Amino acid sequence: MKIRRSIEFKAKPDALVVGDIISFKLMTGEKVKARAIKREGNRMLMWFEDCLKTRYSMNKENTNGGGWLDSDARSILNTEIINSFPCKVLKHIVKDDNGDWLHLLSIEEVFGMTPDFEITKESAKLQIPALKTEKSHVKGLGLHGETTWHWLRSPYASNAAYFCNVDTNGAATYGSASPARGLAPAFYLAISNPSACP
Repeated sequence: MKIRRSIEFKAKPDALVVGDIISFKLMTGEKVKARAIKREGNRMLMWFEDCLKTRYSMNKENTNGGGWLDSDARSILNTEIINSFPCKVLKHIVKDDNGDWLHLLSIEEVFGMTPDFEITKESAKLQIPALKTEKSHVKGLGLHGETTWHWLRSPYASNAAYFCNVDTNGAATYGSASPARGLAPAFYLAISNPSACP
């Protein structure tokens, strides 16, 4: 028997286990949910259940030059979007290894594939166990909205204009960097010693 839990932020993040869902409202009024997908030491990786209701380009220009670190989507997530998070959530978020408050998942984390869409021993080891099914990759536009393509942070290795994506069926695909697609933010919650708001 499987039991689906959801918790409110009245509970401490220490209580989170993989599969738990937290719900909160952005300062824009948009309601969102995020699922705990992987514990890493004293932090829990969370991934939005659905995309934000607004679509965004990965880059205004049709290029993947500079990859995730130089992308417009990274900048938007770590300014406009993070600034819309309520303090009750922000105080528990810790930066990732790139110094980001919010980020997108990689193709390795979601599919266990390389950015060339090959499965290797190394890439397969990076897949997050909670994301083994295509159903777990499907996202709506806004909470429970129509299904939408959404971005992954990995540049597609075979074309300088493309980034990896997830299609409406939850399968791996790729596309030009400039069209607007869904953003499903990921972030780390400290499960001890909450930080100050950014």
